[in-house]
Amino acid sequence: MIVLWTILTERLIFHNSIFDYLLSLAIFVVSSWALRLIKKFLLVRLGRLAKRRKKEFLLFLINCGEQNLLPLIYLGVFYLSINRLTLSLLWHKIINSLCLALLVFFGVRFFLTLFRRGLDYYLLKHETAASKRYAFHIASKFFSVLIWLLAFIAFLDNLGVEISALVAGLGIGGIAVALSAQVLLSDLFSYFTIYLDRPFEVGDYIIVDDFSGTVENIGLKNTRIRSLTGEELIFSNTDLISSRLRNYKTMKRRRIT
Repeated sequence: MIVLWTILTERLIFHNSIFDYLLSLAIFVVSSWALRLIKKFLLVRLGRLAKRRKKEFLLFLINCGEQNLLPLIYLGVFYLSINRLTLSLLWHKIINSLCLALLVFFGVRFFLTLFRRGLDYYLLKHETAASKRYAFHIASKFFSVLIWLLAFIAFLDNLGVEISALVAGLGIGGIAVALSAQVLLSDLFSYFTIYLDRPFEVGDYIIVDDFSGTVENIGLKNTRIRSLTGEELIFSNTDLISSRLRNYKTMKRRRIT
């Protein structure tokens, strides 16, 4: 028995004793088993309760948490169990980078899942028209791509990658793409400003600077106005938001001189 204990504690493999490896494995196995019990008795019962009482949002949160937050908890258990070992600098860097990548992935996916669910609930509650629902879903995809891009940049920055040098390496083509994307995003955000603030709606008669007409369509990038003489006027949403306009929809009296 003493010989076995001596072997377990004194024989080193990659700077760690066999006992250290077994202890780390035991911590991970026991913690994972405890998490499975919690999942079985807590999440399953909450799911049944949500189904019985028809709490769709609670059921959604349970499923979303099981798909995204639970893997993060397992990841934390793995990190704690292996972090107690004496590892080389290279292995520490590899494990930290892998854990960070998984943390960013599941964290962003959880956030975007909640965002899309909230957007669907908002559109359903306000009985939004099909065209506006389509516009919101297109914008949601743009937003998702933007969030993933920002998360990826933050991940690279955390790894020590020089982001400024990477952006500079894109050259003129990258700058052109960035500028065009900036204009597109500006019009897109202006569309949501128009939709939420409602300075005008389809059917309103408005005057923008020296132009006037009836609003026929509010798109993601442009708004189309039909003038009194019949021609179609096209304004970018950003131009409309930054311009002084008059809306005659709410006018109650008109003075004739």
